[in-house]
Amino acid sequence: MVKKIAPKPYAAALAKHVALMRRQRQADVRIKDLRLEISKNQTLKEFKKLNVFAAGSLGRRDAGMNSDLDVFFTSVDPVTHIEEIKILSEIIQVGRALEYDEFSNDGQYLKVFSLSSHEKSIGSPTDDQENWFTARMLLLLESQTISAMSVHNEHVKKVLNVYFRDAIDHQPFKPIFFLNDLKRFWATLCLNYEQARHRTERDGRLTKRPWRKKNFNLKFSRLLSVFSMILPVLLEKRPDVHWLQALCALSPLNRLAQGLDAMDPGGTKHLAAFRKALDDYEFFLKAKEKYDLEAPPEEIKNQLTDRAQSFHAFFVKIFTSDGVPQESFGYLLI
Repeated sequence: MVKKIAPKPYAAALAKHVALMRRQRQADVRIKDLRLEISKNQTLKEFKKLNVFAAGSLGRRDAGMNSDLDVFFTSVDPVTHIEEIKILSEIIQVGRALEYDEFSNDGQYLKVFSLSSHEKSIGSPTDDQENWFTARMLLLLESQTISAMSVHNEHVKKVLNVYFRDAIDHQPFKPIFFLNDLKRFWATLCLNYEQARHRTERDGRLTKRPWRKKNFNLKFSRLLSVFSMILPVLLEKRPDVHWLQALCALSPLNRLAQGLDAMDPGGTKHLAAFRKALDDYEFFLKAKEKYDLEAPPEEIKNQLTDRAQSFHAFFVKIFTSDGVPQESFGYLLI
């Protein structure tokens, strides 16, 4: 008789969360529809080494029915300006065919990133020129390919190889370079939030731009994406590119559950708090669907604020627990 393996407690708790699992299924259907639409596009099929991936709520697999299409492009080699225009034009038509809203900011973030051109800039002062740093982090943290899976995997591996370039000479190897980039991305998101609410003078009075929507995104979805990756990377004793690539393929929620199962295999320390964090996150997603989070009803705003504090406190509790060795935690500080 084959002995049944009991499901790991944190992964099992996530799998039993009805609302979040429904969102994952909805996101998977929408990703499938996008892949089908792109597979029928003859122009896009000409670019064999082009990776088109969704980020944002679709990339995290927590999308609602009204979620936007946030799309990015990577290519092994540079594309010409005319080729880039053709690619972007076709993806705009794909979005329209599936009745997505028009791309934000008049499509200013639509760009094809060449891995061969940008690889050498990782970690350099010019790293974030043309939004490459953000696109790279989203590729690793919250991406779902809507083109060829084999090409997507190749591109993820190519980026990860840069972070592991010193692994041969250092054993056991700790991907400090990658951890530093994750911390830098989180700091950048926080600084971008502060810049977005910068006071400006109008009619002799100081005013602030609307901030709450960006703030709640930062406190929930952005926090989840970044720190769900940091946790298992801190815990893994012998990480390699293949292990990290598998981690990148997971949604942030699944990645967090996997990290917690590695830290607390019996589920005795943080399982109840994890279930509460899942409920807090679902409340945020539901509110985001239903309300304009730049001006939500006062009651919803207060509930979101309380749940954001609870969600943040959960991560603080995890990272300061004895499940994360002091030596590993030190990498987050120094």
